[in-house]
Order: sequence, then structure tokens, then C-alpha cells
Amino acid sequence: MSKIIKTYNAEVVKRTARRCKARGIVIPTFHQMRHPETAPEAIKARLKTVGLWDVDPANLFRITWKNDPETGLFGDPNHLEIPSAITGVKARIIGLVGKYFPTGAHKVGAAFACLVPRLVSGEFDPDYHKAVWPSTGNYCRGGAFDSAVLGCTAIAILPENMSQERFTWLAEIGSEVIATPGCESNVKEIYDKCWELKNDPRHLIFNQFEEFGNPVWHYNVTGPAIEDVYNGIRTDKTRLAGYVSATGSAGTIAAGDYLKSLHPGARTIATEALQCPTLLMNGFGDHRIEGIGTSTCPGSTTSATRMPWQPSMTRTACASSDSSTSPQDRPTSLVSASMRPPSPAWVCWASAASATSWRPSRWPSTSNWTRTT
Repeated sequence: MSKIIKTYNAEVVKRTARRCKARGIVIPTFHQMRHPETAPEAIKARLKTVGLWDVDPANLFRITWKNDPETGLFGDPNHLEIPSAITGVKARIIGLVGKYFPTGAHKVGAAFACLVPRLVSGEFDPDYHKAVWPSTGNYCRGGAFDSAVLGCTAIAILPENMSQERFTWLAEIGSEVIATPGCESNVKEIYDKCWELKNDPRHLIFNQFEEFGNPVWHYNVTGPAIEDVYNGIRTDKTRLAGYVSATGSAGTIAAGDYLKSLHPGARTIATEALQCPTLLMNGFGDHRIEGIGTSTCPGSTTSATRMPWQPSMTRTACASSDSSTSPQDRPTSLVSASMRPPSPAWVCWASAASATSWRPSRWPSTSNWTRTT
């Protein structure tokens, strides 16, 4: 068995397969998420009439960085380059943009990689189990969406001080919702509630901080997407200086492991909220940067990430620049997740996590495609 699939129940698998067939569910592979253009033609045809946030099985194939908001199909990885006039440095800073995922956040991919292996192995029985998604917001939203699309019952657990829109959306999608005390950094209280729910064997806890599927998805999907972006701008003199990610549950930062396999000299740089520097200073505190969590040392972190020299640890995301280089020869830093704004002389920010209150306007028209700000 793999590190993700630990048991196999043939009878449950047969029932689940029949269930998926009856609901028209086709489950994509990591390869298809990495190369969505390889999706079945029938799926592509269906996507032309399906909204990005619709609870439709076809949207499983939109769990990719390569959604094209113009056509509703696929293209290059969604990204943006932040001008030097804003960053104050000469290094080229490019960030992945995650708002074109279903739910508006890439956590829908991490949740998929945690639920689906259990679903296809029979460890999770949708006729019996409930999928519990503990999170400060985006992961439980992604899990609730995946559960709804796959016909599974979801329980979302998140702090009571998260945005009301999150609670409203979770209820609308059919998830059970449990609010715990605190805000973004009150992770312990979420898992206290998980321990209570664990007493019921019907509850299967998908703890993103220890689920290996979380970093595996980012290694196999996010990392290659970043490499595609880099290859699109590189020259013979270009070097990849570094990859910047919030620590969170140690999922997104796994893309740095993939990039270092291709660019050994690149640095993986982890970031935390200044108000809650858990890994850097064993600190605790409250912050409102929704989507990066903290106050926890993820069990899913790789041994390489735990080493003090890799990744570089700082309270602001940073990568140094080389002032002697011309624009086309500048080092490139690729950043992901929610980052703090740049401080002088350092490269550090990109919009790549959630945009819960923002919904695209140029996708197929459906009732839930409205801007809610």
C-alpha cells in the first residue's frame, strides 16, 4: 500500500463505482490536473455550459492552475508578474493566481487528494462515513465542494470569526458547519472539536496538517505549473532564485521540493504572519490573513523542510535580487499562497490563494456567478 492508500475494501469500491456511474462522475488523475488539455472530449464539451462554482462532476477537471476564464476550458497557468515599481527590486516576481479554481482557492485540490484516494480504495464509504474538514476556511470549503460533487456528506469545522460569507456558502452547498472559538490562528480549538467527533466511527477526519495527499497534490500539480510559468519567461541567462510559500499546512510549500529537483540552487522560502511566528520563534498570536493558518507545526512537512537550512524561514516572504543584472537576466522568484506586502529591498508578495468574495463574470452564466463584494 502507498502512504495515501492504507487499506482496500473491494465491496465498498464496487458500491462506490456504481454510485459514481449513476451520478455521471469521472474522477481525474493528477496527470490530467497537470495537463487538463488531456481531459476527455465529452468533459470539455460539458464544461462549456458549466459555471466554475457549480456543483457538477465536470468541475473536478477544473481542479487545475490552468483554467481559462475566457473560454471556460484550459490554457496556460494563471499567474501575474508584479512590476518592479511595486516591489522595489529588480528580480522578476511572479505569482500563481488561484482564484480560477472552483471555490476560488487552490485548497480544493489538496482536499481532492485527501478524499479521493480513500474513496477509490474503499476506506471511505459514502453510504456510511462523513468527511470532516477541519480548517480556518479554504480547506474546509474545498473539502465541502469536493464532497458535494462526489456525493459525500461533509462536516466543515472553522473558527467563528472567519468571514460570514464562508459560513453562508458552506450552508448553501449542503455541508454541516461547526464554528469553533477564535480566528485564523486558533487552530488548536478546531482539532479539539475533531477529537470529539472522532469518537463516532462514521466521522473520518481529513486533517490537512498530517494528510500526505496534501503535499503530494502540490508536488505533482502546483510544482509543474510553476515550472511551466518559469519556462515561458526564461532565457539562457535566467536562473530560478527561489520559491516563496506560506507554511500553512505544509501543502503548497511541497511545490518547492519539486522545483528543487529541477533547480537545485533555488531556495524554498517559508513565510508566517508576523503576529504569529510559530516555526520561526515558537510564537503564538492572532492575525487576520485568511488562508495561511499557523500556530501549528504540520505533521505532513517533509524531513527536508524541517531542516534549519531548508527552507529559509522568515516572517516576511523574501528573495534577494541582483542589482547588476539586466531585466531579461534577472533572477526570478515564484511565489504562492497568501503573502505579506513587500518590505524594502526584498521580494515577497503575490495574490494566489482565495478570493472568497470574488466570482468571475465571464464564465457560463449561472445563478451563483455574481460578484458578492
